[in-house]
Amino acid sequence: RTKIWEFVAVISKDGSELVLFFREKNLKKILSEFQDKPFHYLNCLLVINRHLDGQEIAHQTDLFDTDKAIDKKRLAETKKMLQEDFEKIKTIYVCSKEEIYGNVVSVSLNLLNSTGELIEKTDLTDYIALDYVATAGITEENKPSSTIPRLKQKFLDDNKKSIPSDKDKGKITESD
Repeated sequence: RTKIWEFVAVISKDGSELVLFFREKNLKKILSEFQDKPFHYLNCLLVINRHLDGQEIAHQTDLFDTDKAIDKKRLAETKKMLQEDFEKIKTIYVCSKEEIYGNVVSVSLNLLNSTGELIEKTDLTDYIALDYVATAGITEENKPSSTIPRLKQKFLDDNKKSIPSDKDKGKITESD
């Protein structure tokens, strides 16, 4: 968004979904400061999820009564960040990892509304390799990045869905 900060995101094959990556601790901090810092890049990008407003698990109207001028600026910032992808992207997801003493213990996929309120949280821990040092993405400087999780090998078969649906979960065996 600025010349100082960069973020990692993955766009779906059809271009309609964007996934951002955060440590759980950082995600909670950013969302707790939503009113004070509405122009953090995550808070700006979440304006795309306006179609999810009203579906949150627990709505706190007084805390998230956003100003129309602020939303307009958030939208303008989002257009700048996403450029030609802006029109295609319909939903923003946030993948977060929980760490204890530097070790990843869980990974979740979060669906948030435009004000950062939780709509749905899916635990992906069983599907993600937690050895981030060995499975990290590579940055432009060829240095490992510990932000992006990698699917476990057994879920990488091209003939299968990467992450099984709730209906399919009972069908997976250890030999898969």
